[in-house]
Amino acid sequence: MTTFEDKDQIHPLLQDNAIFPTRALEEFINTLRYWLMNLLPGGIVYGNQRTGKTQALRYLINNIQTSLGEDIPAIILSAWEPTVTSTTENRFFGELLYALGYAIPNSGTAAIKRRRAIDFIIGKTRDKKEHRYLLIIDEAQWLSSSQLRYLMDIHNQLKFANIRLITILVGQPELLMMKNDLRTRKERHLLGRFMTDSHEFHGLQNLNDLKRIMHSLDNDSEFPIGSGCSYTQFFAPLAYQRGWRVEQDADLTWRVLNEMLASQGITTAGPGFPMQPFTAYFIWLFRTIQQMDSPEFTLTEGLIERGLLQVAIQFQDLG
Repeated sequence: MTTFEDKDQIHPLLQDNAIFPTRALEEFINTLRYWLMNLLPGGIVYGNQRTGKTQALRYLINNIQTSLGEDIPAIILSAWEPTVTSTTENRFFGELLYALGYAIPNSGTAAIKRRRAIDFIIGKTRDKKEHRYLLIIDEAQWLSSSQLRYLMDIHNQLKFANIRLITILVGQPELLMMKNDLRTRKERHLLGRFMTDSHEFHGLQNLNDLKRIMHSLDNDSEFPIGSGCSYTQFFAPLAYQRGWRVEQDADLTWRVLNEMLASQGITTAGPGFPMQPFTAYFIWLFRTIQQMDSPEFTLTEGLIERGLLQVAIQFQDLG
């Protein structure tokens, strides 16, 4: 029998590696499919911190063919906070080579790294018999103007090889300020390549969004892989066998959450509640339920409140 300690080490939920099929994730994938279908050179995906953007990118990269319907070559490059010494061409192409999986990313001059990166992308794209390459840049609000020009150069070089570089800038709402700044400076060449369209990545906005996550815990999740065992069943097998499902308490959970936030003067979620505190809540909840599992188990209002109070601080910035 698997012990609690074993589960703690291997279960994706307890490692914070679980990806929930949120409405925001579905809308992001649909937008990306549209951009790829129409060969947009670049777009912005923006949203408040902790709404699940990085998790969505991880899901996308691990499920490219399933998500997009095509096996398009793609990587994620994480931007970094700019300083005088950190935005050099040499650093940029070294980081790009590392993201590409190049064996020796830090060797050579900036010019050599640039050529290696371009040739590597061409090779990977042709290996897949594709004409598009998807470059996703996370934390893109940190990109400098010089780094955008490095990207524009890559875009132009790949165009000579009949490859369409599609660049998706993912980050916080500051990306919109970056776009407005480029517009003010009349840098239309950068706007046209990297900011043709935009998509807002929101958090949980309503009860149905919460129900969708809970439904996936009951039905659409699986661990161990191939077992047919959902997350709810894994942590509460006795209650699950008797018919209990976490989704049945979605209305109560939503009410308790909103009452708790209202007592702190938080009356609106704006673009949505952040995803991270919900993930933390479900981690706490399933750890707790595992210790209480029985055929008679029910999720009480008091237990829900205890769990939400554990993660309440993560909702503070909504106020």
